[in-house]
Amino acid sequence: MVKLTKNLIEDLSKFTGKHCISIYLPTHQYGEEVKSGKDIIVFKNSVAEVKDRLEESGMSPRKIESLLEPFYKLIEDPIFWNNQLDGLAVFAGEDFFKTVHLKTNVSKIQWVSDHFLLTPLIAHLEPKWEFYVLALDLKNITLYHGSNTDIEDITDTLPGLPRELTDVVSDEDRSAGLQFRSQQGGSGEAMYHGHGGGKEIRKKEILRFFREINESVISFLRSENKPLIIFSQEYLFPIYQEANEYGNLLNNLIAKHPAGVQLDEIHNKAWDLIKPLFFENRDGKIETFKQIHGVGKTTTDIEEIVLAGRQGRIDTLFIAKNKDILGYYDQSNNEVVVKEMPWTRKNSLVNDAAIHTFSTGGDVFPLEQDKMPDSQKPVNALLRQ
Repeated sequence: MVKLTKNLIEDLSKFTGKHCISIYLPTHQYGEEVKSGKDIIVFKNSVAEVKDRLEESGMSPRKIESLLEPFYKLIEDPIFWNNQLDGLAVFAGEDFFKTVHLKTNVSKIQWVSDHFLLTPLIAHLEPKWEFYVLALDLKNITLYHGSNTDIEDITDTLPGLPRELTDVVSDEDRSAGLQFRSQQGGSGEAMYHGHGGGKEIRKKEILRFFREINESVISFLRSENKPLIIFSQEYLFPIYQEANEYGNLLNNLIAKHPAGVQLDEIHNKAWDLIKPLFFENRDGKIETFKQIHGVGKTTTDIEEIVLAGRQGRIDTLFIAKNKDILGYYDQSNNEVVVKEMPWTRKNSLVNDAAIHTFSTGGDVFPLEQDKMPDSQKPVNALLRQ
């Protein structure tokens, strides 16, 4: 199963050809829709519509069959259709075919152009909706990278990360501490695992361990400002807070022992914590747009927006759902032409702006038309200061 990532979207954005096909459709994981093969029927109808348009464009039957052959094979693949999520995107061009499963629903779309339609994908993977989860277990440290759609274990990418307490606190260190406390106690009874001084020694060991972890995390996330969530038993959290030097550590944690917890559960618990922060970011950008619109760096003009996107000048792009503006970018004259185009040669200016905003690190927020900062326009842009 191909994962939806920023790199995937960037790779798809670079593919061009005379007939680039993009198909989106909602799918189902279980239920009567799966038993009845509803998703297959919808997909088959989408492919038939694409075929009709290719015939209208004058493409030869032989070339049409060659281009659509991977689609026909997919229709006949029961394993593929029995392992769906909530949405599916399919991209095809000459010697190219890729399917992407989506964890959220999408509208049914068929699109043929000289590039792929990626706006729906970008709406599912807004680049700054990313975070990290650090699972703290004294016998196993794990770092995860997550987004609103997925999460993965990236621990092996951290050089020098101590994985367990004994990587930092050796048996000799612990024996020395134990012997010291036994002598201080006077009675010869060790207090290492008991109350009082024994607890303090234990805390210092853990703090030393967490400081080593913090150094690795800081080194790895040096240029990042994405939220870091701690996943651990509650008693460990204040100790890590004391060791922490990363500026975007969340004050809330996933309070649970990490051992044996599945990735989906980690992702769901992390996303529940992080989601309000991202919506707060979006709503803040909407308010900023409204405050400076007409007197500051905002625009609703699609020609200006496309050029600003290509120049990396868009901080936040708001796009109205199920709205589009057709046309093309004339590279020779560095100008944008708004123009209705045939079905088989569509060029979406909204798609163009979204791709370039996304690839240069800007935010892209799809909204209902009445929720747009300027609800009279289908595209709003907050420009970089």
